[in-house]
Amino acid sequence: MKTKKIIQNTLFLLSILILVYTYYYLPGQYSKVIKIENQKEESDIKIENKKAKNTFTNTEYTSENNKGQMYTTKTKESYIYQDQPELIYLIEPYSFTKLKKDQSLIEINSKTGQYNKEKKITSYNNNVIIKNKNYLITADNAIHYSEKNIIFINGNVIMKDLTLGLSHIAYCDIVEINTLTNDAVAYMNRKDDKVVAKKFK
Repeated sequence: MKTKKIIQNTLFLLSILILVYTYYYLPGQYSKVIKIENQKEESDIKIENKKAKNTFTNTEYTSENNKGQMYTTKTKESYIYQDQPELIYLIEPYSFTKLKKDQSLIEINSKTGQYNKEKKITSYNNNVIIKNKNYLITADNAIHYSEKNIIFINGNVIMKDLTLGLSHIAYCDIVEINTLTNDAVAYMNRKDDKVVAKKFK
């Protein structure tokens, strides 16, 4: 009799354990697996979107600032990542615009660059060359802020000044060019440092 009762109690406990395992433990484990799988899928999609890009050759981009000044950029190649459609990556960009003051042409070349369509900012990197009738500038980097009408140049800046029939070379940290007035200002990062200028014929 006791044996029968023990067996009944044991079977009852086993059935409760099976119910708990089936209805509470297993669903929780499956939901964790599904959550992990979903996270993996979302992560894979993000990685694929970052890798996925549209590439264009021999492209031309134009923009107009708040003063009506047109700015044109031509590239050997450009590409856009699907998850960053506002950014255009540029290979061998060549940009030009006519300065408002005297309608002279300013030209910018570099190995690589980036154009932000929303902010109207173009950055140039690696072997940057900026030309105008008044100056020739070489540097590591340059950024054109279209809405501010400023070209900000930095990194091993060498500026050859060709104004007034004289020629000077200035070695400095930064040059700023105003695309409305064509004023070019050279200065150093530290106030104590001075711009080094040399005259040549």
